[in-house]
Amino acid sequence: MHYMLLDSLESVIKKIPSPQAVMFSGGLDCGVLSALSKKYFTPKLYTVGIENSHDLIAGEQGAQEIGLPWTGIVITDELILEECCKVLKIVDLSPLELSYELPLQILASRIDEENLISGQGADELFGGYNRYSEMSISEAESSSKNDYERLFTNIMLKEDLIASAYCKTLWRPFLNERVAEVALSIPMSDKISGGVNKIPLRILAEELGLKTIASRKKKAAQYGSGIMKSLKSCSKKNNQTLDEYISSLKKENI
Repeated sequence: MHYMLLDSLESVIKKIPSPQAVMFSGGLDCGVLSALSKKYFTPKLYTVGIENSHDLIAGEQGAQEIGLPWTGIVITDELILEECCKVLKIVDLSPLELSYELPLQILASRIDEENLISGQGADELFGGYNRYSEMSISEAESSSKNDYERLFTNIMLKEDLIASAYCKTLWRPFLNERVAEVALSIPMSDKISGGVNKIPLRILAEELGLKTIASRKKKAAQYGSGIMKSLKSCSKKNNQTLDEYISSLKKENI
């Protein structure tokens, strides 16, 4: 099964045009994609985060482990607010969506590479969310299926609007039909076990020689980058809840 997963991912990645950039947090999903892409190209890895954030530290370490060029983009409260206003003019986002889509907005508006690779879909397909581990196998199967379908009906459409606004093409190898078919054929019990999630991807990462990346625990983008902390801090300074703060930004920019 792991060979089928590897083969399906490689078949997608090797067809992505150059120049390539990877949205890179130093985590498992983007680590596997970066290592596989390195077999055919020399993609540049980019990490977005506030100074000393989890993602910036893990991103630099992960890039060194893989052996690819890396750039960290350090963001501030002021820059986050500026980018919130820009992206809300492109697409309507909920506060949560805004917090985890800002790295895409920031990268797409700054990098020169036309093709941006994302690990989107790996959590839904391989049992990556922590809440799945707290469910029964059948519940986790049902929840992951619903989350997977929501990507196509909501999230991907919004992400494509952001990317296209800056003339970028967003590539999501995990959501390729062939890759997804392999992933969906793996039982949830083989994806989550003993408190460990995304087991097939961890095995693949180890086979690619990424020992540190293979053992990394998931850190959601909005927290690993520090963006959610920044948004909450800004809303507090304005004596507003996060929802109220984002609503006020929407009124000003939509």
